[in-house]
Amino acid sequence: MSETARRIITGLILAAVAILGIFFASDIFIITITALLASGAMWEWCQLPRTGQSLFRTALYCAAAFLLTAVMAFGYQSYPFAVIVVAAGWIAGLTWVGWISLTGKAFQLNPRPALGLVVLCPSLGSISFLREYSPEGAFLLLAVCMLVWGSDIGAYFMGRKWGSSKLAPLVSPGKTWEGLLGGLVVGTGACFLILTWTTLFRHFSGWVVVGLILCAIVSVLGDLFESALKRSAGRKDSGALLPGHGGLLDRLDSLLAASPVFSGLILLLDPTQGVAS
Repeated sequence: MSETARRIITGLILAAVAILGIFFASDIFIITITALLASGAMWEWCQLPRTGQSLFRTALYCAAAFLLTAVMAFGYQSYPFAVIVVAAGWIAGLTWVGWISLTGKAFQLNPRPALGLVVLCPSLGSISFLREYSPEGAFLLLAVCMLVWGSDIGAYFMGRKWGSSKLAPLVSPGKTWEGLLGGLVVGTGACFLILTWTTLFRHFSGWVVVGLILCAIVSVLGDLFESALKRSAGRKDSGALLPGHGGLLDRLDSLLAASPVFSGLILLLDPTQGVAS
């Protein structure tokens, strides 16, 4: 079986499981699953350096990732505007990563476990925040997933078909400007389509398209961020758990960046929060 076929089959299975969970799982189950994902991703993060961490230290970091993600998920429900702080942090950090990557400068990102906790836990906690945000929370969570999946699919196939201009060759040699354009179009379009089914969308201003494009760009930069981590550690993939896709981090990288930024966008554009006019 070709690598592309394995990638498609694995992607379809993961998407089906995710959609079923988004619409039918309980809120507690969603929080538990995201905490488990954080724990699994933390395991891979600790193993990125060739020396790695001891089994005991890795287990401690994984347990910390589980607990912190659950705490963040519950905390967002009481202090929803905290997600905007997390979103701002991602935008600031990824702007730096994007600038360095696109200007062709070499740089190193040390994948320290403490950095993993900062990256993984607040972001994955925002997944349950979206799901519980309103009665239509399942559609909001599906929308950000469609943005990430659409960006990945559009970039992959557009890049393979027409990609010739390298996007960030020192960080991720396979990415191209043509793939980026395809990913932005497909990801933004898919997300926009899902959002039109929600009543919340009727109150959005014309800035929503700009916001969705920003989220799509952030998802791409999230991928570049993880690529920089892997390259600094001398790794091609974070793991081999998912055939054709690598490890959990390889599948979560774009969502880690896009989810809090999308959540912040929802808060800022929702007139019931008193922010948007």
